[in-house]
Order: sequence, then structure tokens, then C-alpha cells
Amino acid sequence: MEMKELKLGRSIEILVTREDYKLHLISKLEDVCEDHISVTLIEGNGRKFIFKDTDQIEFIYKDDNRLYKFRHLKGAITVLDNTYVHSFYGPVEGESFNRRNAFRVFLGEENTFSWTGNGYEEILHEYREKMEEANGERLTKDCPCIIKDLSENGAGIFTNERLELSDFVSFELLTSLGKIRCIGKVVRVSNERQGMYRTLYGVQFTEVSNVISKYIFAVQRLQLKKTRR
Repeated sequence: MEMKELKLGRSIEILVTREDYKLHLISKLEDVCEDHISVTLIEGNGRKFIFKDTDQIEFIYKDDNRLYKFRHLKGAITVLDNTYVHSFYGPVEGESFNRRNAFRVFLGEENTFSWTGNGYEEILHEYREKMEEANGERLTKDCPCIIKDLSENGAGIFTNERLELSDFVSFELLTSLGKIRCIGKVVRVSNERQGMYRTLYGVQFTEVSNVISKYIFAVQRLQLKKTRR
């Protein structure tokens, strides 16, 4: 699919690899041209998201039941009809994409997670830290949980805490590859039990450490070795 074929008003997923973490952003198509697209400005709490020259940017577009990924893009803030938007430039043709190719591994690990239930939509972790410093109080609370499973895109979390769709949660995994920090929003809720926990939440990552792929493959290899014995 070519960039000029994208339809206005559709949502796209923007994937950004930056330094040692990845970001997952959502926005809406506002303008489509042969060599670039523009989307609704991505911002949170009055802060415009700034793309860096070193960012690796991709976006995913859904057409009917098919997904297309556009790679190797550059992003910038531009003006469209006297309104600030984010625009992306790069290769004009996207390739067919299958999200199910993302590996998911079972963890079943006891952990704790932090969450913000006051509607605060954080884009970057450091933004939240600055707000906490300014307000003089924590915007999140820590809760016990079990991390059921994990993929590059998200995780399943068992907890007794009452969460709402679109609440933001974060947790850390201590691994041989270092600390893996995961931030995401709740996209699914189900009444599935695990031990003392009575609710399972599906979390889609908005920010995650780059080494998560290596960690998932390492866990998968270890589980396969145990299965073969």
C-alpha cells in the first residue's frame, strides 16, 4: 500500500525506538500526500512530543482487516491549516504486517506495578517525574500482582486492584540483561483468576526498554529446553 492511499480520519500506531527504550503512540490522520502524512498533534499535559533525528520511526495502518507497516521515517512538528500537527516523511510504500508474529512468553512472576488512575496520560516517564516534583506528591500507587505473560507489545497482569480501561501502569523486570522498565495502558479486562488474584488486565505498552526482545527470546529458549527434557 502506498502512503497516498491512506484514508483521512483513520487512527495509526506510531512506533519509536529511542536510545534504550521504545515508544508506542496513537494519533489520527489529518492529511495525506504522495510523500508524507500529517496526524493530530501528539501531546500530553500541554507538552508537545518532539521527535529526534536519531529516532527510528515506523507507523502501522489498518485497512479493513489488513495491517501495513511504513518504516524508516522522520517526524517533525509542522503547520496544517493554521494548526500544529506531526508530519512523517520517508518511503512512500508500506509492507503487509502480521502483529501475531510477535512472540509471547509465559512468566507467572510475582511483581509490583505502579498505576495512575486520575486520567493523567503520560507520554514519557520523565514528564511524570517532573509533574510529581512540581506537585510535591506521587501521582501513582504501588500494587502487588503477577505478570502472567509478556510480549514486545504488552503484558497480562493479575491483580486485585480495580483498574479502568486507559489507566496507565508501569512495572520493572530485573533480568540478566539489566532492568527492563515497561509502561503501558489497560486495554482489556477479564474475570480470570490466578491464586489470590481475581482479575486479569491486558496492557499495551506505550514505552518499553529496547532489550525486551532479547529477554523474551532468552526466556523462550529456556522454556523450550525444559520442555525437551
